[in-house]
Amino acid sequence: EDPDPSQGEEPGIAAGVVSIWIDYSPAVNDELIMTVTVSDAEGAYTPYNQIQRSKTNEGETLSLQGVGEGKILVFFDNALVYEYDVNFDTGAVN
Repeated sequence: EDPDPSQGEEPGIAAGVVSIWIDYSPAVNDELIMTVTVSDAEGAYTPYNQIQRSKTNEGETLSLQGVGEGKILVFFDNALVYEYDVNFDTGAVN
């Protein structure tokens, strides 16, 4: 008899997604290095680490995953530019 493959697996906590527009205008230089960190009920991760962007592109929308309440920090050239309190369950961004 084959064992049931679903036994012994814990159901994962469903992650939610928030979308945030990141405006590049606060960047000092035309070429910027962007880092984005996300902290939530599960811990912290860095979905964008030292990614080069061009200020001439004006900005971009980031869709970031997390669980429960958390915080998103956006850095340009290692300086904190944006800080958001988010609820990944409801999609609220403050």
